Amino acid sequence: MRPLRPSVLAPLAAVLAFAACGEATAPASARLVALPRPLTPIERTAIDANTRFGLALFRRLAEGRGEAENLVISPLSVSTSLAMATVGARDSTFADMRATLGFADGVDRDALLAAYRALLPMLASLDPRVEYTLANAIWTHDAFPVDAGFVTAMQQGFGAEARTRDLFDPATAAEVNGWVRDRTRGRIPTMVDGFGPRDRLFLANAIAFKGDWRMRFDPAATVTDSFRVVPGTTLPVRMMVRSGGLRMGAVEGTRVVELPYGNDSWVMTILVPPPGGLRALVASLDESRWRRFTDTATVLFDAGAGGVALPRFRSEMPQPIRLDSALRGMGMARAFTPCAADFTRMSPLGHDLYVGTVLHRTFVEVDETGTTAAASTGVAMLVPVNAPPFVRVDRPFVFAIRERLSGTILFLGAIASPTSAPAP
Repeated sequence: MRPLRPSVLAPLAAVLAFAACGEATAPASARLVALPRPLTPIERTAIDANTRFGLALFRRLAEGRGEAENLVISPLSVSTSLAMATVGARDSTFADMRATLGFADGVDRDALLAAYRALLPMLASLDPRVEYTLANAIWTHDAFPVDAGFVTAMQQGFGAEARTRDLFDPATAAEVNGWVRDRTRGRIPTMVDGFGPRDRLFLANAIAFKGDWRMRFDPAATVTDSFRVVPGTTLPVRMMVRSGGLRMGAVEGTRVVELPYGNDSWVMTILVPPPGGLRALVASLDESRWRRFTDTATVLFDAGAGGVALPRFRSEMPQPIRLDSALRGMGMARAFTPCAADFTRMSPLGHDLYVGTVLHRTFVEVDETGTTAAASTGVAMLVPVNAPPFVRVDRPFVFAIRERLSGTILFLGAIASPTSAPAP
């Protein structure tokens, strides 16, 4: 996998200004001040777990990156794909994956399914003025047995499409890429190059988001300005400027700005650390500290009362990144280990299955109108090199009953339309 060469416009960076800066017209729609209903305990559990997992993964991936490198992930996309795989795991493999995903020990397989079954539809219905879709799918190799209960769990718990294909056929990789491209509205054009001889299942997630700012930036107010990439280095950017329609706060020298979309249920939260403080900020982002930042952005500034200057930016991964090393380091090593992973809830041959790789790709573009974003995550399930072969007899076949040592054929037949034998 080629290393990413992202641009130097960091998505979490912005320059704040506090003078009135040309008011844009706010939409007339009502602001959503509360969820349509209280969150259920299992929904709260899923959201908290996604926050813990997403921040931990973000910190892990940021380690060792250059100061001028972008990093954009979708915690929900990654956690949903891995949760699908976790549902197929058993015993220690299940426990390790559950803990890595941020869930407590008491969350069993049924509770995990219930968490995502409740969370995913709830997010999709919050704001009719924001385009948000999440889709899941699984591809299984046609010569590999998959537990029917696992497929049902994918369909009912995650709304996943289930497809059986010859994974070794290049047309299957093209189908996966087409599915991802369609579900991300063309923002993620490809996800896989192809499948190898040890691939048996591929679990995929795709997310698409398009939200207009509740109060748009006036394009006429956008100016060319300087962005401080690192101390002593600047980059010319197109800086959007506006006043009002935002929330602000501050924690220990880090400024917090929150820009609402649509009816104010979806927002962009921006954390601006002191100069040179981005690495330290990212390294400190655990669940408790994140909530301190988000809880402080409570003061809503109307038109003319507060301002923000934000660069237009676009961050796009030219190729998917592999999350394998990060996930192993976060406690999921057993799931990646041949002959140690246990995915027998996924297949009767689940002792031979292990996670081969987790691929992730994102796209984000921010301008005066709003934000367009997309993400996709794929989990490839493999068998070891020396795994026993398996053949599914699911089409017309020839059979013989014979004495092997002498070669004597006792019966020989061709079965084109089998009739099931009565149960014993």
